[in-house]
Amino acid sequence: MPATALMTVEEFLSLPESGPFLLELRNGEVVKMTRPARRHDDRVYQIRRSLQTVAQPLGYLKEEFSYRPLPEHEFRVADLGFAFWERWDEVPDDGNLIGAPDFIVEVASPSNTAEELQEKREISLVNGCREFWIVYPKLALVEVATGEGTRTYRTGDSIPLAVFPGHRIAVSWIFARPSR
Repeated sequence: MPATALMTVEEFLSLPESGPFLLELRNGEVVKMTRPARRHDDRVYQIRRSLQTVAQPLGYLKEEFSYRPLPEHEFRVADLGFAFWERWDEVPDDGNLIGAPDFIVEVASPSNTAEELQEKREISLVNGCREFWIVYPKLALVEVATGEGTRTYRTGDSIPLAVFPGHRIAVSWIFARPSR
């Protein structure tokens, strides 16, 4: 039986819209992801609010940050991503960041597997990401991975930001209900 050819990023980008699903290209295969619920969106919103003023002078901060950790057969979307201006300025108007953003936040959803999140963390850290967070809403904890290892933070802790030295985010803030 012949082997199935891996889909390229070019082929992936030519696919039609996927309706209620988000799509990623992982190892040359299209993966459908459900759209996030409010619990998920609230966590991303709180982190983005915390980072906005410190990040803006230094680089590009975006929810649903599209990137290509490897040039072919990989197209990922971070729940929240940040790239320093030097890297972001190199991205063509009709292209995506090659490599991973410098900072990535993934919020675990019921549809995520531990294996999937760890694989995304590893491919991102090996391809340019300096700091990768996995936020677990139901457990109210955050795993932060850098090149130096992984540490878990809980309510009562404050997370130092390796990408933004001198800045911290309180875990309780991440899990607080957004206010106006």
